[in-house]
Amino acid sequence: MGKLQETPAAIATWPLEAAVEAAGKVLINRGSALDSVEKGINLVELDPNDQSVGYGGLPNADGVVELDAAIMDGKTHNAGSVAALKQIKHPISVARRIMEVSPHAMLVGEGALAFAASQGFPTENLLTEAAQAKWKEWREGQKTGRYEGSHDTIGLVAMDGNGDIAAGCSTSGLKYKHPVNSLEQKWPVRGCIYVGELSLRRLDAIVLRSEICET
Repeated sequence: MGKLQETPAAIATWPLEAAVEAAGKVLINRGSALDSVEKGINLVELDPNDQSVGYGGLPNADGVVELDAAIMDGKTHNAGSVAALKQIKHPISVARRIMEVSPHAMLVGEGALAFAASQGFPTENLLTEAAQAKWKEWREGQKTGRYEGSHDTIGLVAMDGNGDIAAGCSTSGLKYKHPVNSLEQKWPVRGCIYVGELSLRRLDAIVLRSEICET
């Protein structure tokens, strides 16, 4: 087994070390940058305690969790994304399937859900009791004008041993937003790769090293 051409690296937004570690395991085992990004983000999408991404994300104004995600392959510049996707725990994986098997770059709402179902993704309830309680509190606060909304996301960029780069992001978007707000992913391609490559090549990254890189 020859040397890797590049030292694999991954970087993520915010204090999400577990996501970077999951991405890193893929890279250390000679996986692709795309697989690394998807697996790292999958971990956060499943965390009910992260209320800005995936399962447990804070819902829209109607109390329904709607998810956005985008992924891009830096080698081919192909991209896929979803917006306002309901009932699917892994929107980043659906975005990747859109990129790989459909002629589209983005699917929204019911169309995104129908595509996910056609690809075998199970539908599940994404609203946790904790998120529902916060939504009810917000709904009461709306009557007095006391609440200000905000949101967050996970973005993850990886470079594999071949020097190929991939980037992805996943979010439940602005909490208590008007239903079917797809503005989060208005520019999925530009956001994924331009910022991603600058992050890896110009900024300090969490670099993942292993003896495998020297064999």
